[in-house]
This record gives sequence, structure tokens and C-alpha cells, in this order.
Amino acid sequence: RLTDGDGVTRRGPAETVTPLAVWDGEIDANATLDLAIPAGWRTEIAVLHGDLRVADRAVPAPAVVCLSDAGTAVRLSAGDRPARFLVLTGEPIDEPIAQLGPFVMNTRAELERAVFDFRSGAMGVM
Repeated sequence: RLTDGDGVTRRGPAETVTPLAVWDGEIDANATLDLAIPAGWRTEIAVLHGDLRVADRAVPAPAVVCLSDAGTAVRLSAGDRPARFLVLTGEPIDEPIAQLGPFVMNTRAELERAVFDFRSGAMGVM
């Protein structure tokens, strides 16, 4: 089931530069679900609760699995109890990545600006 509570799949209000999909799913005990993934998209599956098999690999919660971008489908199967998961998939943007602690930007200069903005309270105050 990859829908909201009333069984209807919904499109969110966020606009993105490249296509992506985020699915919040549950799978009943001993059930199987085949998901279609567009060719070339990067896909991660976060197992939140239960035990899930991703393809033929057992993945007990909590865990994240990164899939190859060569495939176009993935099979999910639950064991003796239901499983809850997130599927995060999207077209790669092929931009450089710079990371420092919780900050992820494209360049070192952007990282330094983000850290400065955070420390000065420009991102809000806790």
C-alpha cells in the first residue's frame, strides 16, 4: 500500500528541479510488493519497523538500503510480521556534493556560509 489513509495516492505540493518520488509504505505479514522504479533513478529504502526483504536480502529495522540505479523494479517482502518503510527515489542531479556535519551543499564556500548562517541564528533559534 503506497497511499494515504483513505487509499488514494496523492501528489504533494513541493516542486523539484528533477523528478522524484517518496513513498511511505506498509506491507502486511507474509506479503510481497513489486515496485517499478524508473531506469537510472537512485533509490534508497528505509526500513522503519518490522523485517523486510529487499530483493533477496533480509533487512531488519532500522536500516537503509541503497539500490543500484541499473534496475527498473524491486521486490519487497515482509516476514511473519508487517513492515513499514520509506522509498526515496529520484533522477540523479549530477551535481557536486560537499558535506560538513549535518550540512550538505555543492561547494566548500556554500558550506561555510551555511555554518555561518546557522551560528548567527539566520536559520532560526532553538
